[in-house]
Amino acid sequence: MTEKKLTDNQLLGEQGIALISLAVSRMGFVWRPTSQHDTGVDGEIEVRDGASGAVSGLLLKVQSKAVSTLANETDGGFDYWPEQRDVDYWLKHNLPVILVVSRPSTNEVFWQAVQEPSGKVRARKFQFDKQRDALDAGAAGRLVELIRQQSVGARGI
Repeated sequence: MTEKKLTDNQLLGEQGIALISLAVSRMGFVWRPTSQHDTGVDGEIEVRDGASGAVSGLLLKVQSKAVSTLANETDGGFDYWPEQRDVDYWLKHNLPVILVVSRPSTNEVFWQAVQEPSGKVRARKFQFDKQRDALDAGAAGRLVELIRQQSVGARGI
């Protein structure tokens, strides 16, 4: 008889999602994980006004990739190569999509837009800058700008 198992990779993925939840709540926004039928988007972030607590209805989608090691890591950055089919799927969304890469063993979490606010699609190779791309309170303004540039109905923020 074969035993049911939970893999180390599954645990790593859950740890990555937990880091996103913590980072988003610290910036005062709302994190909603995808609970069913995850096919390439792990959740969404909703912008929330920190002063009033009012939620905005302004959303972006999030794909989490938790890793044990960061490829081509230097003190300042690292690279990540998603599968092309993932990038193609993210680009079909009617809301902005961000790629979040985390290393749970060090509690590091970083993000980049799949499509830049200018509308330019990123190459399949994502080059992360550890300071600029940290998913922390300092990222809130960039996330709002991304939504403002790419989402229908985002004029009110």
